[in-house]
Amino acid sequence: MKKRIFASLSLVGTVITLVTALLTLSAFYQLFTAQAREQLRTEAELLSRAINQDEAGSETYLEALAGGVSDKSLRLTVVSPDGQVRFDSQSNPAAMENHLGREEIAGAFQTGFGEAVRQSDTVGKDTFYCAVRLADGSVLRVARNLDSITTVFLNVLPLMLLIVALLLAGGLLVSKWLTRRLIAPLNGAAAALLEGGAADENAAPPYEELEPFFQRIGEQRDEIRAHLRLLRKERDSFDQIIGQMKEGLVLIDAEKNILSVNPAALSMLGSREGDWRGQSLLSVSRNPVLNQAVEDAFHSLLDRDAPFRTRGGCEVSAAVHPAIQDGKLSGAVILLVDVTAQKRAEQVRREFSANVSHELKTPLTSINGFAEMIENGMASSEADVRKFAGFIHREAGRLIGLIGDIMRLSQIEELSPGAAAETLDLAAVVREAASRLGPMAREKDVALTVDADGPVMLRAMRRMMDELVANLAENAMKYNRPGGTVEILVRQEDGEAVLTVRDNGIGIGREHQERIFERFYRVDKSRSKQSGGTGLGLSIVKHIVEYHGGKISLESEPGAGTEITVRLPVGENNKKE
Repeated sequence: MKKRIFASLSLVGTVITLVTALLTLSAFYQLFTAQAREQLRTEAELLSRAINQDEAGSETYLEALAGGVSDKSLRLTVVSPDGQVRFDSQSNPAAMENHLGREEIAGAFQTGFGEAVRQSDTVGKDTFYCAVRLADGSVLRVARNLDSITTVFLNVLPLMLLIVALLLAGGLLVSKWLTRRLIAPLNGAAAALLEGGAADENAAPPYEELEPFFQRIGEQRDEIRAHLRLLRKERDSFDQIIGQMKEGLVLIDAEKNILSVNPAALSMLGSREGDWRGQSLLSVSRNPVLNQAVEDAFHSLLDRDAPFRTRGGCEVSAAVHPAIQDGKLSGAVILLVDVTAQKRAEQVRREFSANVSHELKTPLTSINGFAEMIENGMASSEADVRKFAGFIHREAGRLIGLIGDIMRLSQIEELSPGAAAETLDLAAVVREAASRLGPMAREKDVALTVDADGPVMLRAMRRMMDELVANLAENAMKYNRPGGTVEILVRQEDGEAVLTVRDNGIGIGREHQERIFERFYRVDKSRSKQSGGTGLGLSIVKHIVEYHGGKISLESEPGAGTEITVRLPVGENNKKE
């Protein structure tokens, strides 16, 4: 504000000084020319009277007069009624053109007096003409050359510049002094108002016109103080809440500087407790997985998950949620959850499921019941014996299949990396499995097709690949409808072998899709029992995929069918580490 006031006063002073100088010069020039014209008229009148008294010697008189005058800017001319020049004090009359059309000559012939001003661009002069009609009918013209206003301005320019410079210097000093005098009371009142002393708040403002302004500032100051108190209270409450959380919480800004971090997060990240506000996230955690997840979230503006293991062996699941405000990234919320206990429970569950499963009880109970009925003589006829024996045979087969699947899962989990791996063509494995499953497809009235785009080579265990394809294809046929289709597609894409099994069967509800690869999990238990399923097929598939370092995904809609896609790396490092 101080600079703007000083600049405004200085500009006003400069403009006024320059305008005053120009107006003064213009007024001086107008006065000078008016005096010159008046003098020229007087000279013309006097000369005309002298010539009228002695008409015979007018030219002789004028020659003598012009020769005795030291002012060479004065020019005398006599023009006859026909416009021809009879006499001129500076030029040869015979060589001069007819002057009848000149403004001052025409005026003198018509009214007895005429005058005009003509400018000369070559010499920078203004020529003033004054003409008087003589008694004999001719016209006497008196002319004088005067400097033009431009020439006058250039002549007095040095003096004007000196005067203007002095005035400007004085104006700048005065402007500076006035600025300080104007601003000093405002600065003092504003400082006192913002400091908030009781006496200062009730003091009158330095200028009466600013009283509403200072009153509004005081109100806003009070509002800001109230908001600050509320924010401090909310911040303390927030710190207390997150301080009691078992989950870790880290808030960062767009520059990845820490806004808030609770003790649980510091404990998971292995950092000491303290005030980390304003410091970089790297000062708290140098975990590459977490930092990369933050980078990805900032770059894509999407949530990112980052499971990682701490130095102490704890399993931590981190979720990074970017904060978007007005379409721009303002920071991120990082939630850390210790899933060590959950991982341990899953491991115990896997071990338990691999050794003892309640699924074994169902076929054993059925076998025991039918055998007891035969033993007690309840099968009175040979037909009943055969019927019960058939039940026992089917349940025994189911039991054997269940035990085989459980043992197969255990074998996959215990298998060492790279065991029996070989380079094979996945497309050929798929064709062999499809050929073997042809009778089942005809029995289920399902059209089984294979679409393989040339050989797809990868390093894998042939038996596992055959199991993977067979389990996926069998599931697609079991949970299909008569007249349905099952497509198996094999292709190589972005350095991966991609296997897709697609059907148009009954589909899987969204609530079941996340658990479909768990052991013994069935979407429809009654249908699974009718089809002879053990609930381990997709779990075996998942273990095979994970063993080879691949990924599996599922897309399904109830009534529309299911599509399962398996992606396996084709290189040497496609096995789990």
